[in-house]
Amino acid sequence: MFSIFRRRKKNTILNLYRVVDINEARSYDGLALIEAALTGVGRSYAVEPENFCANYTKEWRSWRAFTAGANRLPELTYADVSFGKEGFSLHYTNSLVNFDEPPELGSLHIGISVPETEGSIEHMLSLAKDLCRQSPFEYGYIHSLADNLTQFGEQKIRRTISGMSVRVDRSGTIWDYHLAAIRSGFLRSVYAVNLINESHLANPAIGKLLQRNVGVVSPFEGELKIWRLSEADLNSALEVLAESGSLIWHERGMEKFLAQPHASEVHMRMSPARADTPK
Repeated sequence: MFSIFRRRKKNTILNLYRVVDINEARSYDGLALIEAALTGVGRSYAVEPENFCANYTKEWRSWRAFTAGANRLPELTYADVSFGKEGFSLHYTNSLVNFDEPPELGSLHIGISVPETEGSIEHMLSLAKDLCRQSPFEYGYIHSLADNLTQFGEQKIRRTISGMSVRVDRSGTIWDYHLAAIRSGFLRSVYAVNLINESHLANPAIGKLLQRNVGVVSPFEGELKIWRLSEADLNSALEVLAESGSLIWHERGMEKFLAQPHASEVHMRMSPARADTPK
């Protein structure tokens, strides 16, 4: 008998972000980044990609066909890679090249999902180091996510007998159009593993937490530092960061972030011309 109630499986998610202008976006080698990510996943998990999709319209079944096809596209804006095993996936975006009249700033993003295991966070940290050596990412995080949430947007998936639907809310778009605030000490949210830059260490709220020994910061790769938090630390950090307006995406801190002048400034720099984007 079919049941919609089952034990939740969890995946370990790595997300890395970099702020770019249109010249950086157009010159960026997304295929090289994707290849490095696939190599890292394959090395740790002995899995092979089975399906490649570019710009949400074209699909290929092999890396060779995908690279040939992607090189014929005007721009590689989005790419999704699926594997033959549940829990594994890769998502890449370079959304700035998708605009006829691009805003001043946009972002590069790569997200990777693997099934949660005892060593999956350490595997992801090793992969993140490899990717950061190739591309100067400015922010990222690793966390555990139940499979009833979308892997890279953390939106609720509703499963029913008739199929699945995704609850889309305002927070995802808020993040997209304010992401450049990661250069000014703001975070998407706070996670078990946070890859942060110098501007985050200058954030008084984060400084307050570190003075109270909430989590441990150490060098990671390039300009990035790693801030690791225990389960107990996460609650304390979330309370302080939400109250200070340091969280762009999390529901407990979003409105305080948006009320700050800097949020409006970043929104203007990341919003396309004549677009109705949430403020």
